[in-house]
Amino acid sequence: MPSAGDVFYVRLKHAHLRWGTLGASRQVNQRSPLEAYVQIPVSDAEACTILPGTVFRGSSTDGFFNADVRASGSAKKRNNSTGITTKYAKQFQGSGNLKLFGHWYRHVNAQPGDMIKVEFTSAHDVQFTKI
Repeated sequence: MPSAGDVFYVRLKHAHLRWGTLGASRQVNQRSPLEAYVQIPVSDAEACTILPGTVFRGSSTDGFFNADVRASGSAKKRNNSTGITTKYAKQFQGSGNLKLFGHWYRHVNAQPGDMIKVEFTSAHDVQFTKI
């Protein structure tokens, strides 16, 4: 579990901002352009022990949202000394609302190249800040 004070930064890419419209499968099954996510680099997921399926109380420091966010996806990391492979989360998404971050990105006028600060204020609370 994360600890209060754990922090990492993510540089936004176009795919993070328009998750619902990109990729080969989206050409046939087009989804909302507001579906978006916050990436969790595998090194940070490992350092903070962010596992897939974990739900956190999420908020933006600008007060735009206070909502549950789910750590999702699966990035595997193998421990070379033990040989054990652990699955870590790859992204945060709104829990039951894939448009949560899309609405926030629109609110803060997020663009590819912008930085997002992800900071845990407790083991169950995470704050997002556009830098």
